[in-house]
Amino acid sequence: MLKTLSSLASRILRPRPSAVGVKVPRISDIHYNEVLKSEADIQDAVRLLHWEHPTRTKTWDLLKAAHAIIARTNPENARILDAGCVGSPILEVLHGHGYRDLWGCDFTENDLPQVPGLQFVKRDLTKTEFPAGTFDAVTCLSVVEHGVPLSAFFGEMHRLLKPSGHLLISVDYNEPKINTDDVDRRHTFGLPWQVFSRAEAEDLIKKAETHGFRLMEPVRWEQGAEPPVTWNDKRYTFLFLAFQKNESAASP
Repeated sequence: MLKTLSSLASRILRPRPSAVGVKVPRISDIHYNEVLKSEADIQDAVRLLHWEHPTRTKTWDLLKAAHAIIARTNPENARILDAGCVGSPILEVLHGHGYRDLWGCDFTENDLPQVPGLQFVKRDLTKTEFPAGTFDAVTCLSVVEHGVPLSAFFGEMHRLLKPSGHLLISVDYNEPKINTDDVDRRHTFGLPWQVFSRAEAEDLIKKAETHGFRLMEPVRWEQGAEPPVTWNDKRYTFLFLAFQKNESAASP
């Protein structure tokens, strides 16, 4: 099976201070499930956090994921996993909000989150070996577009989460479809790279639903005229999806 390594590891070379002091504000009208439309949306996220992700465009989805967790869990007892944690500051942000039971999982130990007491395991994201019902929320930002088998991934995430737990993911996205077959894997750290089209993203959602998840809200598919993300000479955007585990559903 292909290594399910976080794409953030391949995009971030970051001597940088910890994000532990970053504060996520209350946002009454936030909508999670949507496409990143423009540079202005990134600017708004930077302004709200008074902070910029080492990969600036990722400030947008980090804000959404952190906000969803902070609004729905209790930092005194919530256990959080960042699946594909290398190069990802979200656990640092959550630590600054009082969360202490913080876990990271990835295939490499390079550039781990700078979190006091971080509990890290070097595991396959589809076979983590954690006990069932371990986590209140799982984040997985810019990971699954790098060769992660979706059915196995959603099955494992469903198993890991407590009833009504939350799975918060982002993926590289563009409509119309962008072909990445011409991108040399030496530039994607040996990993496959997919930019999801709308049809592929809808298929991803169906796979999640098949494995006992539901979207927290409808998806706003509107996309801006100018894709705000550039990597490997491809212009595209991001899609954020917030799922909740069905209370009674068992994953196939």
